[in-house]
Amino acid sequence: MKNFSLFKKSRSVVGLDIGSSAVKAVELKASGKGYRVAAYGTEPIPPDSIVDGAIIDGAAVAESIRRVFESKAFKTKEVAASLSGNAVIVKKISLPLMTATELEESIYWEAEQYIPFDIQDVNLDYQILDGGSSAPDSKGTMEVLLVAAKKEKIADYTGVITQAGRTPVVVDVDAFALQNAYELNYGLEPNTVIVLLNAGASAININIIANGQSVFTRDISLGGNAYTEAVQRELNLPFESAELLKKGAPVDGATFEDVLPVLRAMTENVLLEVQKTFDFFKATASTDQISRIMLSGGASRVEGFAETLQERFSTPVEMFDPFRKVTLDAKKFSADMRESIAPTAAVAVGLAVRRAGDRCFASTSLPSQGEIPDRTEGHRFLQPHPLCRRAGRRLVVLVAAAHLGRPRSADRRCRARENAAPEHHSTGRPVRSTPRAASAARHAHRRASQGADRPGASARSNQQSAA
Repeated sequence: MKNFSLFKKSRSVVGLDIGSSAVKAVELKASGKGYRVAAYGTEPIPPDSIVDGAIIDGAAVAESIRRVFESKAFKTKEVAASLSGNAVIVKKISLPLMTATELEESIYWEAEQYIPFDIQDVNLDYQILDGGSSAPDSKGTMEVLLVAAKKEKIADYTGVITQAGRTPVVVDVDAFALQNAYELNYGLEPNTVIVLLNAGASAININIIANGQSVFTRDISLGGNAYTEAVQRELNLPFESAELLKKGAPVDGATFEDVLPVLRAMTENVLLEVQKTFDFFKATASTDQISRIMLSGGASRVEGFAETLQERFSTPVEMFDPFRKVTLDAKKFSADMRESIAPTAAVAVGLAVRRAGDRCFASTSLPSQGEIPDRTEGHRFLQPHPLCRRAGRRLVVLVAAAHLGRPRSADRRCRARENAAPEHHSTGRPVRSTPRAASAARHAHRRASQGADRPGASARSNQQSAA
């Protein structure tokens, strides 16, 4: 196996944020101790080409991506993209203490109880958040961040990128890309709880960070389009006119004062969902205090949204600046242009700090080389790049440099263990259960319970095994 050096120069990628209303692309280059923007582009996507995160018109989306890259400023063809919505599952789980190798072999068993899809239909990745301790007084558990996305959705997004003549090498999650951009520009803040709220055209991504670690994420299926549709419905306007009026531009037959009550009513609906998210978080967290809300996304600029958010939750609200510590060439980007693109560039900036061929870890201190799992079956040997020490440390890589479905060796091990009986010494004393055996036993118990609870489930299971 080839061992890639920790200091080997990795290739930069273009961060490509494929939203429901526009495509945004950012390419960053290392500059001293930080980054500078080497290229930026954005192109609108025709209405209804992407609905609720699902690509409906792939050709139209691919054409928008192709137009973004018509600029000669982009030097690389390799792209990092991201997903969100109900086809993506992000969950923090507790598992019995085990080694990285044992976790590698048992994660598919463990994941099945947390993922509402067939495990064969998803790409899966994970990150150890807290490795626990083997000390006698420890709880004997470890915290793992589990991330899964439906293969079909990944294929849709990588397909339009390929159709546009680019090469997808990383598929991340919107909420984590947002966090990468935040850490790059604001650093890690101990003893604080930060809410990253990205309000896009069709969805709101929320990532709650406590002490530098993501502890809760949620996607809300409301965004700027919901405001536009409400204006369109209440004032009987075409969609294009309603969009302009929402942004404060004058249109025939209505004034901005006419639209303000509609915008306020929709903001109330959005804040109800935000309140639910905060309630979910506080019900499971050790603290109910939120230090600050960082606001990004085009819909965050809706009249009165930021002010109402701050008043409702009695929490400071700050506009997220993805170029706070990223250099923008003043000759290429005027002050007005910077102000215009900043609200919608956060996800693309977070994706652009990723690198082709490396993996970044989601812990406050990066593991040493000896602690990195040696994943030789169907995966690259992954090393963190030194630049990841400052940003981009979120793990999730759902294509290329990650688990592309369950490894064949894992399938063989799983089938072999399904019918395995617990081992015993000849004296009758049981052998100490390993995490892998315990995982298989838990899986077998769940399957047996499901079979008992659902008539016919056992027969279906046997049919699947025979197939």
